Amino acid sequence: MHVTTNTNHIEERVKSVGKLKRSKSRNDLRGGYTTGACAAAAARAAVRMLLCPNPFKDIEITLPNKEQANFSLSRLEATSYSEELAQEKISSVTAGVIKDAGDDPDCTHGIEIQCTAKWSSQIGVELKGGKVSRK
Repeated sequence: MHVTTNTNHIEERVKSVGKLKRSKSRNDLRGGYTTGACAAAAARAAVRMLLCPNPFKDIEITLPNKEQANFSLSRLEATSYSEELAQEKISSVTAGVIKDAGDDPDCTHGIEIQCTAKWSSQIGVELKGGKVSRK
């Protein structure tokens, strides 16, 4: 089984994310999200799809200030393996969110923040990070 979202809209979203508003007052600026919030949304989406393999287009997280934030997914790809001839199981899921820093961008503005979740024979949770992919 290979599930993926339609990625044709990614280029359009990156272009729209790149439009910046200039203002003398910070109150006039459009807010955005941190890289950590985008990574948390991608991680939650990947794990959710791994546990409940029903495709979805967005994911909600709770921010540190207790506000809810909804993120559209730019990627949701599942890889499966056949445990038996009649049954497929998802072995890993990669989810992605386009970073929108608002009107005060940083160097990560407009890139896709990804997370891959996969099953392991080890007990517990293992976090690995820091890999940068460039095209």
